[in-house]
Amino acid sequence: MIHFNHIINKNFWLLFFKSKIICPSFLLILTLFIVFNPNSIFANTKAYINSDYVNCRAEASLGAPVITTLNKGTEITILESTTSWYKIALDDNTSGWVFSKFISLGPLDSDENNPSLADQIISYAKTFLGIKYVYGGASITGFDCSGFTMHVFSKFNINLPHSSISQFDYGEKIGLNNLIPGDLVFFKTLNSTRVNHVGIYLGNGQFIHASSGAGYVKIDTLLSGYYYNRFQGGRRIIKPNKNTPLYIMEY
Repeated sequence: MIHFNHIINKNFWLLFFKSKIICPSFLLILTLFIVFNPNSIFANTKAYINSDYVNCRAEASLGAPVITTLNKGTEITILESTTSWYKIALDDNTSGWVFSKFISLGPLDSDENNPSLADQIISYAKTFLGIKYVYGGASITGFDCSGFTMHVFSKFNINLPHSSISQFDYGEKIGLNNLIPGDLVFFKTLNSTRVNHVGIYLGNGQFIHASSGAGYVKIDTLLSGYYYNRFQGGRRIIKPNKNTPLYIMEY
């Protein structure tokens, strides 16, 4: 007898996601299978890492130790899944957990295999989500806001000073409505009379930063609330859709 799990393989998923006509009866069967067998729906399925510098962790938690880092396009085998995480097999016959949004069930498009410098910076920045805030910190043991942006950009040979007010003097001045992913965003917080906080714009009104208030690296919105009211401007450090930095300019 053929176990239903054996049917749920990579060829099935490619056909399922690309198909325009799906039998209602089959959808019902599949739904029942997912409900009663959620952890095995993706078992032994081939998939792909869709970002660079993706952390594979010992447990399904952002606070779990990092086992290894995976790059975009890496083919992996899914062992099981939860709501937000996939357990994957590693080359040394061990396993680890990867956050679900960093895994694609089908082959990556050609554009996805050639990420821009901004895409690479953003992917790298996101690997530090959950790292604790440390005043004066500029390493994976802990970051302050400018230490975080300095560390991320240095990975790509772009050197920034360890100071938000100094970083505010770099690059091209950009307004809120003209921000693009990879731009630096600056704020006056805690009743400061000058810029004292910086993050990296992700797109869709969001930015990533080392937050002293939250105590760790996190993503917040620029479209409303606390940071919207304290936004002071953006700075473009890299050329749009290019793999080269802008000349650093001081104002």
